[in-house]
Parts: sequence; structure tokens; C-alpha cells
Amino acid sequence: DPELTSYLRHAIQDGVLPLHTFVTSFFRASQSQDLQNSATLDRLCRTALDLHYSSGLPPLGSIVSFSDSPLATLQDGLALLRIAYSLPGSPFHQPATSASQLVLLLLLHCVTDMSQISASQAMIHFAAGTDLLQNFRLLPDIRQALENFVLTLNFLIGDDEKAREAQMMHSLQL
Repeated sequence: DPELTSYLRHAIQDGVLPLHTFVTSFFRASQSQDLQNSATLDRLCRTALDLHYSSGLPPLGSIVSFSDSPLATLQDGLALLRIAYSLPGSPFHQPATSASQLVLLLLLHCVTDMSQISASQAMIHFAAGTDLLQNFRLLPDIRQALENFVLTLNFLIGDDEKAREAQMMHSLQL
């Protein structure tokens, strides 16, 4: 709905709705079946991207609040990315492209300190990233950033954790 998009844009520009609150809420809401269509996701991603770039602020502080965890936001962003790549594109709306650009900002500029990530969090992000890399034809920029992120997580998890996870998954499959 163009009117709703315009309302959101004005609310963010006027400071009534912080951009990072919009992005966090949008990422979570995108998992609802009601929002899972190409036009809606693309338009909302584009709104966030346009307002971020026009703000002149860095992504950490603009699309992710200083008080929020970039890793938690990234987890929701990866879920959005999966949905966007699952939807059909159209000549007018490319949700995979706009979602990739938004998640790329998170990966490159917000998720910089991996020292505080727990092993369980690392495994969740590792699984989500690996799933995206293996099951979708990602755009080159997001593929490269996601591969680097997954590789870093791989080092953090360590061989013992991976062996334990493989054993647990094998037991679940049986």
C-alpha cells in the first residue's frame, strides 16, 4: 500500500519511529504469511535502505540500535533473506536484491565483534548461513559476505562442538 509506505517513511523521517525499530520490527513481521509477497517485502526493504542512506549515519546506529544485539537482528535478517529468495521476483519488485542489500549492511558493518557470541548462537547462525549458501543462488556480494561470516563462525564453533552437533543430528534422524 503506497499510503502506508508513505506514512512509515514520514514517521521515520520525523523521528517518531526510529529506523532501527522499524527494521527490527519489519524483520520479525516478515516471517508472517501476510507480508510474504514480493511487492511488500521489496517495498519495505527499499524504504529501510533509502532512509538509511539518506540519514548519512553508519548502519550501526541507523538500522541497528547501539543497545540492540546486531547478531539477534542478523538472525531475523537471515530469515528475511530466506523468504525473499523463496518468493518469485517480478520486473518491478526484486525482494531478493533489496533484502540482500539490507542484510549485507548488517554483515559488513554491524556484526564486527564476534568475541561475545556463544557456541549455541554461533551454531544457529552457522546453520542458517550454510542453509542459505547451499540452497539458494545468492547474489555475489551477499554470497561472499555470508561465506566469510560462516567461515568465521566455523572457527568459533570448533571441532568438538561440530562433532557433538553431528552426533545429535544423527540421533534425531534415527
